[in-house]
Amino acid sequence: MCNFKSALFLKNGDMVESEHTDSHESLILSAELRDNSEFFQYFVRVELNPPEDLNNISDIKKWRFKVDQPDTPDWWSKIKNNCEEKLRTKVSKMILVNEKKNILLGGTWILVNSNIQEVHNSRIISIHGTSVINTMWDSSEVNAMRDSSKVNAMRDSSKVNAMRDSSKVNAMNNSSKVGVMRDSSKVGAMWDSSEVNAMRDSSKVNAMLDSSKVNAMLESSKVNAMRDSSEVNAMWGSSEVNAMLDSSKVDTMWDSSEVNAMRDSSKVNAMRDSSKVDTMFDSSQIGTMRDSSQIDTMRDSSKVLKNN
Repeated sequence: MCNFKSALFLKNGDMVESEHTDSHESLILSAELRDNSEFFQYFVRVELNPPEDLNNISDIKKWRFKVDQPDTPDWWSKIKNNCEEKLRTKVSKMILVNEKKNILLGGTWILVNSNIQEVHNSRIISIHGTSVINTMWDSSEVNAMRDSSKVNAMRDSSKVNAMRDSSKVNAMNNSSKVGVMRDSSKVGAMWDSSEVNAMRDSSKVNAMLDSSKVNAMLESSKVNAMRDSSEVNAMWGSSEVNAMLDSSKVDTMWDSSEVNAMRDSSKVNAMRDSSKVDTMFDSSQIGTMRDSSQIDTMRDSSKVLKNN
């Protein structure tokens, strides 16, 4: 698997790289190189990887240079040092430390204690320390948010692959997406068709609105309020939803997952194991209850369709 930052070096010392990909195979295609035994000797695959201790990510000398192929041609030893220095220089220009910028238009970046007002069509490898992005637009992407880093608003098809530590996204709009939330990471509000693939540990979403979606809640993750046609596919562990309103939906509750209150026409399709709903109001509905799943109180026209 190719990792950031990947590049190819040709026999003449030229570097082939792209802000759009770390796939060596894609770089080979883009440069119209032939990757076979006959032409293999004309380029070498390399990577420059972040240090294991990410506290040192701004120190380019701590980054790890490696050749990403089993064998190298005879000419590689003569140009290796120059090629390594060229790649280190390239990556060092992508690391913004204690910077304040109004806008980033494209490019690949690593943010350390930096403040960016707007990010458009940019690839952010990682955000560290107290870094803040005010707004992500278009197809902007953040691979990883760490520490107390923060994104105020995600719009359009912007994406965060992983949130860790106490990182925070205040608002997700349009078709924005978060891959995985871990630790005590937090999303303030999800709107439109925004999506979180998985919530783990003690991660938290304050409010889900419109057709926003969480695919899986695990461990002690929590959603405070689900509104409109928002949806959670599966709740596991001790995950919790405080309130389901409007036509919000949970597909399946497992383990000791819990919904505190169901209102309006909200629905849970299936409850299993020791999952629990505290109170059902209005025309809220449970499809199937199995195992030792439990409802404390049912009010109004709330209903359980099937109890096995």
